[in-house]
Amino acid sequence: MGAQVCKPQPCCPLQAGSENDVCLQNGLKVGSSLGFLDAASVKSSLPKELTATAVVLVRETSPILAAHAEDIARALYRRIFETHLELLEFFNMANQMMGRQPQAFAAAIVAFAATVDQPNRFRPAIDLIAAKHCALFVQPHHYLTVHEVLMAAVEEVLGPAMTPAVGVGWSEAILFLSGMLIEREEALYNEAKARNGGWRGFRRFLVARREIVARDVVEFTFRPADARGVYFDFSPGQFVSVKVDPDGDGLTSPRHYTVTSSPGLPYLQICVKRIKNGKVSNFLIDKCTDGQEVFVSPPFGTFTSKLAEGSGDNSSVALLSAGIGITPMLALLPELRNRVVLAAHVDRSEETFPHHKRFMQAGTQCITETKVHYTGKSGRPTKEFAASLVARAGPKHDWYICGPSSFMVGAMRSLTAVGVDATRIHFEVFGPQLCPAHDSDD
Repeated sequence: MGAQVCKPQPCCPLQAGSENDVCLQNGLKVGSSLGFLDAASVKSSLPKELTATAVVLVRETSPILAAHAEDIARALYRRIFETHLELLEFFNMANQMMGRQPQAFAAAIVAFAATVDQPNRFRPAIDLIAAKHCALFVQPHHYLTVHEVLMAAVEEVLGPAMTPAVGVGWSEAILFLSGMLIEREEALYNEAKARNGGWRGFRRFLVARREIVARDVVEFTFRPADARGVYFDFSPGQFVSVKVDPDGDGLTSPRHYTVTSSPGLPYLQICVKRIKNGKVSNFLIDKCTDGQEVFVSPPFGTFTSKLAEGSGDNSSVALLSAGIGITPMLALLPELRNRVVLAAHVDRSEETFPHHKRFMQAGTQCITETKVHYTGKSGRPTKEFAASLVARAGPKHDWYICGPSSFMVGAMRSLTAVGVDATRIHFEVFGPQLCPAHDSDD
């Protein structure tokens, strides 16, 4: 099989479908200091509802916390990296250095504080966060560790403003939020395992094939190393996490990639775009060849056809993407079929457009109008680009958007400015959730 370049070194034995089929990295502590606690013990220690006192304290102090949210998040992550090495495998260090992860964490806490008296309003965010956490195989006891470190970070940043009463209120609120996430994540883990071909945790897959599908974009086909005749069920538009160990130290976090193959096949496919200085993308493209091992999570994610179901089962859909943001659209086109009234994509050129022919053929097969804008020929799209699509297709559709940050933000503003209902605009973030998207894997 050749050198095991992509295989984390070393790993515990995996049993397909078992509750413990997650790779443990050499050089790190196994679990946190609270790793001995099982899920039931953790859940039983968390508040089932918030007291009125906690709600009032969080609401009254949320402006102070919001003003210092990113400082608190940075202090949190600094403390984690200093004292809890076992959590490093969950964090993309480039996102840390560039501030993306602290921004996302701060945004989540601020959003939760704003809805603390109406927790159901925070449910959509819970679904997004839980999907990312499940793809990293976060466990209930990790929340207790993060709670402990977070409260210390809040006290460090707020100083005297962090009175004992405020501390008790926020502690209760964070533990309550943890319980919401744990409950949702357990449901997602169970759903993923119950699906045809499903599993829990990270599973060994072999690289069965690699194909260049555009300049600096490689499609990988993965087959499970532990089973034959398995056909994978999932929702088109979902992503898997791929875990590799480029430096041989077990400290590289998994990266998320949209599944571009269809459900019901005996393999999973992803497309990897080479990112300048991207540790994982360059490692996969340059080092992972046929027959080598990677570790893959079950598919998770909310960027699926279900987002449009709130507008009716037969609601029409428009797809708008740029760059590697085409990948979820390739998955959604066959699923949504003739519900798609328009599929538009922006790329540098036909040579950089992943699966260009597949996109165009899908447009023909699905009775879809397709529009492609090449920046190498026509320059960057204007601010009115998305609005011009509304002029062609009309505003009353569900709009799915995926691409770089500036593209997505501009498109959303343009769409709402010409009358598209904001609740019918759905987007996928390639990066930490609840913050602007970043077209990077590192």
